[in-house]
Amino acid sequence: MNDIYVMGERRELFVDNFLIEKFTNAEQRLHTPIRRDVVLNFDAPAEFSNASGYQHIVKTDSGWRLYYHGGIWRPSPAFPEKRTRAGLFAAESSDGIIWKRCVITDAPKQAPHTVVTAGEAVRRKLFIASAYVFLDENPDIPVSEKFKMIVPGEYGKYWRPVLYLFTSPDGLHFDLKQRQRLDLEGDFDSLNLCFFDTLAGYYRLFIRVRNFGVRGIKTAVTKDFKRFHSQSDLVFNDNLEMALYTNGIQPYFRSPHLLLGFPKRYNDNEQIWDERMLCKPDLKRRVFMAENGGCVRLGTVSDDSILIVSRDGWHFKRYAEAFLRPGPCIEGAWVYGDCALTCGMVPTRSELGCGAPDELSMYLTENCAGNEPNRLRRCVLRTDGFVSLHFPGEGGEAITRPFTFSGGSLSLNLSTSAYGKLAIEILDENNVLIPSFELKNAIELSCDSLEALALWKDMKSDLRSLAGRPIKLRFVGRDADLYSMAFIPHQKSPKLPELTTDKQQPLFEFEI
Repeated sequence: MNDIYVMGERRELFVDNFLIEKFTNAEQRLHTPIRRDVVLNFDAPAEFSNASGYQHIVKTDSGWRLYYHGGIWRPSPAFPEKRTRAGLFAAESSDGIIWKRCVITDAPKQAPHTVVTAGEAVRRKLFIASAYVFLDENPDIPVSEKFKMIVPGEYGKYWRPVLYLFTSPDGLHFDLKQRQRLDLEGDFDSLNLCFFDTLAGYYRLFIRVRNFGVRGIKTAVTKDFKRFHSQSDLVFNDNLEMALYTNGIQPYFRSPHLLLGFPKRYNDNEQIWDERMLCKPDLKRRVFMAENGGCVRLGTVSDDSILIVSRDGWHFKRYAEAFLRPGPCIEGAWVYGDCALTCGMVPTRSELGCGAPDELSMYLTENCAGNEPNRLRRCVLRTDGFVSLHFPGEGGEAITRPFTFSGGSLSLNLSTSAYGKLAIEILDENNVLIPSFELKNAIELSCDSLEALALWKDMKSDLRSLAGRPIKLRFVGRDADLYSMAFIPHQKSPKLPELTTDKQQPLFEFEI
């Protein structure tokens, strides 16, 4: 790469190959969330559900709001025939750990306690189960349209899947914004996402499509929800065939120029009922679903979640390894609908205490089509901890592409072992070492910190003399993981305290 990337003060994650020009015995390592507590059981009388899905999280002024649908959609031994029409519900949290249900006192009789109170949605019999609500960050919209909701439905004399647009000032009471359909081509039988891209200045949509029967993702952009442009399937960096049921694509809140998605990957074992089913958990439920659900695939399906990453919204790096596997739970982890990550994440306090920094909480659906209501489980991940630049125990290095930056110090999200370390050398765009920033002058970092300052013997943390100048970074480390970096305003270098102990005296003295 000969072009100079203007990084400025952006936080850069090592989730793709964009920044790295060369690896030497180092690699990008995918990390996985750790399962924690169940934060919500979908067992309230009005919402009782064994098939709640498509949950998504919206940031509000007071915290976070979780949207989810309820209803018994899929058969189970306890509910072999019963069906209930889905309603859209909400819960709120100030910390991402404790969630309390929203109570709507003026909900219509057709859907008591549901969030969506728009009569048009009920009258038109729209697919509320696939409704998606988002907070519109477009600075030009009126307050009455602060929240938007897109809902799949039918249009015209002949069945055709389309999307309808609703708006709301509070995210709880919606009105139909446009009576005409959103002119998009797609299948929409999933959670179709939308958000205002503050960097690009337009709305991005990511919708469900089927290509030759394979579930996939399509994107489009619009400024007014009337004319849609650049409609195309996502372009991945591989030729693998994967059925992606959902997409979960959002700007990462610490680095909005990076779009991270967590699609639920659908695997139905070619819809063949054979001996492969014997090793999968919950065989009894699989048999029931296959025999009572109307098709064999309900018994053969298992899902997991993967990570996809993009900088332009069209071209994505896709990790073939699962970001989240179905896991060890025997009940409700390996059947149709499980292991779907909620769209959105919340920064939460660490349960470790002792000064441990905040982490990311993500949420997944468990126990679909069970006798008991399904549940939402919290998973935790290190902040920025999706992918690391990993240096093995025997050591390795990586060199970045040339870039310019703003600011005066370099902050690193870094984790090493006690044996591990990371040092940084700075070169110009022609690979010539810059004096005072050679490896011999770099101070080796050994720590676990979200904000470790890069240091050199003479310059300490002061990089102001290099701001605006094209440079490269050479990372040399062992037993270390570098998750992200950001150039920040100059931070005063820490000063090493002087020891009062006589350094010539042994720490212990023994009589012989």
